Amino acid sequence: MLRDGAAGDDRLPTPSRRRPQAGGVADAGRLRWLDPPPAASLAQARGLLHELEAIDGAGRVTPHGRALASMGAHPRLAHMLIKGRDLKAQRLACDLAAILSEEAFDDLDGPIMRVTGPDVPAIPFSPNLDKAWQVNTEKIVAGIEKLAAY
Repeated sequence: MLRDGAAGDDRLPTPSRRRPQAGGVADAGRLRWLDPPPAASLAQARGLLHELEAIDGAGRVTPHGRALASMGAHPRLAHMLIKGRDLKAQRLACDLAAILSEEAFDDLDGPIMRVTGPDVPAIPFSPNLDKAWQVNTEKIVAGIEKLAAY
């Protein structure tokens, strides 16, 4: 846990002050920890933030990272919500974020993946478009293989 920012202030931080400001500290070792986390945990956190494009190779916060921090959610959920908005699937992203944060988030070992038809308001009428839109065995197997390779 972090100490409050003021020198000599040993109060536990309030939730609004629990996380360092986005873009403030590239080296977590420079923070004043009450209980420093293990180095492996910090490395794993840095890896996740880099994978989500929240930090660059030098550990600096990216614009996407600032957007994630502004969401007030776990970086994985915030990333999903932002990508959902960008892909015009914000309703689905919000539903998934709610379900995952309430019931399953601590059990995730890999990325959130979707193997379904596109999030569109209508089903196509053309047989070729219908075939491309429908979920089939090949799409499910490809999704499972991609997740298993993670």
